Amino acid sequence: MLNVKNTSVMNFENALRRARNPMNGWGRSDSHYDSKGLFIIGENDTLI
Repeated sequence: MLNVKNTSVMNFENALRRARNPMNGWGRSDSHYDSKGLFIIGENDTLI
């Protein structure tokens, strides 16, 4: 049996960038890092 105790989400920014790649929509990306270093997903990127 596999027991997983420590998990984290990583590389989310690159995943969004790759999702925009087929649509040539890099300029529409509005996600960013805030002053605390948290990655904020913008409204345009939630529509992908």
